[in-house]
Amino acid sequence: MAGIYILVFLYCMPYSTHSFNLTERVFFMHQLSVSDFVSDEVRFTVSTKGLPDLPKWLRLEQDDSSEPAYLYGSPTTSSAKTLDLEITGWDKEDYSVKRKEITLHIDHSQ
Repeated sequence: MAGIYILVFLYCMPYSTHSFNLTERVFFMHQLSVSDFVSDEVRFTVSTKGLPDLPKWLRLEQDDSSEPAYLYGSPTTSSAKTLDLEITGWDKEDYSVKRKEITLHIDHSQ
């Protein structure tokens, strides 16, 4: 029965999708803002969809939960053409969770 409650909780989490076009060996940066949350204390995590980590060329930095997080890096020649990422924001005041999926389309023609 506990599994049913967990599934319902996950289904009810707000979710959004965004897409970005990147170019091989060109710096990319995306700011993750706390403005979508109730409080100003939000911790972000990000991973490749279905995997625990990010590719080696991509990083997430957030100095403090009251500050925005930055996803950044430069795609390498061996990067996949499409990369799906899962971003989770944890609101530290009311424990709400918001998920966002970002798709990176990497152009290797340069």
